[in-house]
Amino acid sequence: MTRASLLSSRRSSGAASSTSRRNERSRRTCRQYTYVNGQHVINEPDLKLNLYIMFAANFKVYEEALKYLSYILLFFQTHPFFDQQVFPDLDPRIDKLTAELQSPTLRALEPDLGL
Repeated sequence: MTRASLLSSRRSSGAASSTSRRNERSRRTCRQYTYVNGQHVINEPDLKLNLYIMFAANFKVYEEALKYLSYILLFFQTHPFFDQQVFPDLDPRIDKLTAELQSPTLRALEPDLGL
């Protein structure tokens, strides 16, 4: 490879990477604007969070603890999402909450359980 072709390949790869960085930056800061009642309004994207909740039952009788844990599982299996129609007391700013049951590994639980 000659020196000229080496320099030109470096320049072209540098230009492509700076262009892609610029495009990436503009995509991150890109907001959608609309007009509502004659006012300029910014449409913020939906907020999506992963919230992990652990339920525990502490009873003297083991079977009683299992019974209440099964009630919790049954509730979330029969109500995989929460919206205004099913739960009218849900904050009106919340369009929909989705619940998904997961079984974490013991390693993932170590910090929470103090293991």
